[in-house]
Amino acid sequence: MNVLGRLGGGRGLWQVRSDQVDSFYTQFHPSLPETAPANPVHCFPDNDTQGSSTSVKMESEAVMEFRLMLETLREGPDAENQPFTYEEVFEWALLMLSQQQICTCRLFEMVQAAVGAISAQYTGDNDQWAIEKQALVGVLTMEVVIRHMVHRGQIISGQIERLVYLAVSLVAPWRSGLYETKNSKPILTKLARKSIAWVMRSSRWCPSLTVRAELLRFVSMCELEDLIDEELSHQATYGLLQNVLSLTVVHLLPKGRIGLLWSIRKILHHFCGSIGVILQRCHQSILHFTVGGNERAVARLVLLMGQAAKRVLRLRRSGNLTSVTTADEFMNILSILRILVAWPPNMKLFDEPGMCRIAAAAIAQTCHCIMKSPAARVTEVDFVNLLIGINDLFKALCSFPLQGAVLVELQCYHGCCLSLVAAKLKVFKIFPHFIPEPREMMKPNAPARFLDALTGRLMDTPVKHMNTGVVMDQATFLTSLLGTPIDPETGDMVHDMSYELMTDLYEEIQVWRQQQQEQQPSEDERGS
Repeated sequence: MNVLGRLGGGRGLWQVRSDQVDSFYTQFHPSLPETAPANPVHCFPDNDTQGSSTSVKMESEAVMEFRLMLETLREGPDAENQPFTYEEVFEWALLMLSQQQICTCRLFEMVQAAVGAISAQYTGDNDQWAIEKQALVGVLTMEVVIRHMVHRGQIISGQIERLVYLAVSLVAPWRSGLYETKNSKPILTKLARKSIAWVMRSSRWCPSLTVRAELLRFVSMCELEDLIDEELSHQATYGLLQNVLSLTVVHLLPKGRIGLLWSIRKILHHFCGSIGVILQRCHQSILHFTVGGNERAVARLVLLMGQAAKRVLRLRRSGNLTSVTTADEFMNILSILRILVAWPPNMKLFDEPGMCRIAAAAIAQTCHCIMKSPAARVTEVDFVNLLIGINDLFKALCSFPLQGAVLVELQCYHGCCLSLVAAKLKVFKIFPHFIPEPREMMKPNAPARFLDALTGRLMDTPVKHMNTGVVMDQATFLTSLLGTPIDPETGDMVHDMSYELMTDLYEEIQVWRQQQQEQQPSEDERGS
């Protein structure tokens, strides 16, 4: 069969049936796939053991077709009189892989040839062209890899892992609406996105944490029709939360590469309905003082935003980020915080003690870093846009108030940050209408036993940690549950987080509060 015949047969293979994907989800091959040979020249399967001239002919045909496809890729995507498009070339590669006529290292060679041709044709005056063509190669590579995994039941390791890393590096600059086929259909099919989202959730199918995190880039390639796809929404949101607990700020903002913040922002924005359902369940769990993986993941994601803001500023100061990229990453952080903390269905969760502290700390830390960005040589235009982003975040917090616990926390314990933001907004003639006024918090003149052992705050609901004996506020204890529980005296991780409500101490604090309120009017009258 000639090449055109193979491609004609390949179009049917490209449409993987749903039952094959279900089989891929439910089966697991415990043995790792064999690593591809280091030398790609000898990577065509050896069919001589069959002793037939047909097998030799098939092998020679595969070799000739591979050379033809490789030459097509080396001529570049816009060369005249090309016999095949890039889509047809990678479709052929998928067919050959499924028939075991070539191995994955040959696909790696094809990708390298395509990228080399694009780089050779790039003249330096058309960044958009080069980025678009390289991203096309990355998307097609991932499509072939994930569909090959569906057929062969392989996991992401060895040569397949190298291919995934290469594909990820090519699609890192992806943005919505940039990479589409001529008929306006997305290159990466929905079935492939579902498969990638499922693989991202499973450490068995993808053992490497870094690879699972990088797969977020492909999952974020969402279209409008994906908003009503419950299965894709479920896989994408749970895949994100399952990986968040293991992510570090270096994963989000790697030095010298495009970070993951935009991909996370895209996933949260597109699948906000699914995220809202998860956060509502988290709210019910926290009301019963029950903390599981989802609750820790949401808290971890919010905490990471504050840490990411510090890293953005540090990378800018060291010259690893441009002014425009710095502003973009700060805006990604503000958008993620707005979706998680200031979107009305989610605000109930962050009105709870502990969660409001985490959210307020992340917002304040982000604002502090943005206020320092002009000193890091961020342009005035970019800085003004960031100020508008901060103002929009507080506008959302003020426009949909429930208990307003996050705003109160900011007013009481992050007043300097609010004052600094309001002053900067006035400098650039932006009225800080939505920035709340700080509240002056006097150091509580209370007995030491009424104060939180970790924060020094006057406790509202004192509890005693049974393992360490430390008495702290319930909100502080919840914050410890959501994060990494550490013994404040020894610094060791605590696994037993059982507690006891200090009822007698709670009543003493309430009596003391009442006495303070009764004394306050008389002091004011005495002063007048």
